[in-house]
Amino acid sequence: MKTRLNLILNAMAIAHGAIHLGFAQSRTLQLGSEVKLDENLSNKPTAKWIDGSLVALDNSAGSPIGISVFDRNGRKVSAMWFTVPGATYFSVRSFTRSRDGYLALCGSINDAEGRSSNFIALMPPDGRETKVVRTSSYTVLRVAFASDGTLWTQGMERKPRAEGEAPRKTMAETLKPDAAVFRQFDKTGKSLRSVHPQSEMDVPVALISSSSVFTAVGDRIVLYSSEARQYIAILADGTVTHVKNLSLPNDERESGFAVTEKNELYISSRNASSWSVSRLNLGKQIWEPLVQGVVGDRSVRELSILGAQGLTLAALGPDAAHVRFFRIPD
Repeated sequence: MKTRLNLILNAMAIAHGAIHLGFAQSRTLQLGSEVKLDENLSNKPTAKWIDGSLVALDNSAGSPIGISVFDRNGRKVSAMWFTVPGATYFSVRSFTRSRDGYLALCGSINDAEGRSSNFIALMPPDGRETKVVRTSSYTVLRVAFASDGTLWTQGMERKPRAEGEAPRKTMAETLKPDAAVFRQFDKTGKSLRSVHPQSEMDVPVALISSSSVFTAVGDRIVLYSSEARQYIAILADGTVTHVKNLSLPNDERESGFAVTEKNELYISSRNASSWSVSRLNLGKQIWEPLVQGVVGDRSVRELSILGAQGLTLAALGPDAAHVRFFRIPD
């Protein structure tokens, strides 16, 4: 009841485009600007704001899948189709875009003979000569471009099932222990490096959580899972570090994320009754809420982050035809 009351009080404290918080280190988010898009995105449920561009994906499974790119003024500057040669059916699990315009996607494929496989795809800015790499039993769940332009993947690999084997009861029993969680590729699809065996995952559910964040933050690659309450960072030299017991407010789950030019990580999150936008304070090992609200309260529009532009957070407007930019306080 106390948590619910706090959320209601926070939601009531809105004035003049700023959302004010009711706790000691209060901060505000203020609406700075708004961009009208050339196209309504209500039929493109997956969109990200990356380095001054909005990339929107038709997230329906099948072949082909449409990809639209909008510039910082909302103009649609590119429309491409992604398909996999020889595939009768495929789905995309995750995608990202590099600073020089390469798109990376990951997902699964079925061919005409009923065979299935996992893949990563690297598409150059002109959309031609897309490189598709089949990753066999390594299921790629997320992709992120590092600051050096290489592609990192986060995934999982199951142990082959033996004939007559008893049912596996836990995630740990399912995983192939020595298979690497994180793998690095260049833009031709060449494998460069594999790090962090699955046996070293303290909370294996972090591998398959549907509400995880995987992104570059400065010179490191970061995986955060609210379900596992765990932060994992791959440093430039391949060293892997962990922060455990790192929960989002009200045990919420991620709905979006952004990395600002200060290399700060922000996450929007929600559960059945509340939502938040929070900043990671890695020194204190906590998520610091900037904005909190109550789900369904129309006086306080819920924010789901698409990405960052400089020191502003980008969010899709309620009409799915505008991108709004919120200034982050100092």
